[in-house]
Amino acid sequence: MNVRNVNKNGGDIPVMVFKNEYNGRVFYSLGLSKKDRNGTYYNGYMPCEFKKGVSLESKTKIYIKNAFLTFYLKDKKTVPYVKVLEFETVEQAIENSKSYDPYASFGEQIPIDDNFLE
Repeated sequence: MNVRNVNKNGGDIPVMVFKNEYNGRVFYSLGLSKKDRNGTYYNGYMPCEFKKGVSLESKTKIYIKNAFLTFYLKDKKTVPYVKVLEFETVEQAIENSKSYDPYASFGEQIPIDDNFLE
C-alpha cells in the first residue's frame, strides 16, 4: 500500500512533520487533520520513520512522494506507522518549480519570416 496525502482532485497536500526526542533517540510523527460532516476539524498524529540519515526540524512541511504503511509490535499490540522513502520539503518544491522550464523539450527555435504573418 502506497501512502500519499492528496486532496479530492488528486493534488498533493503537504503534511507537517513533528520531531520528538526521548532518551537520546529521535521520533517523528505526521500531523493529520480531518473534518467531520458538521464542519468540525479533528487533529491526530501518526508515527513515521524516514530512511537512515534523514534529519528534519519539528514542524517541517513535506510532500510525501513514496511511502508505505507498516507496523511494529509493542506489548503484544500492533502499532501502525508510515515508512517514508521519498519526500520533498515545501521549500524544495518551491525552488524546483522556479527552475522548471516547460519549453525545454521543444528543441530548436523555428525562424518565421515576414511572409508567414501576412
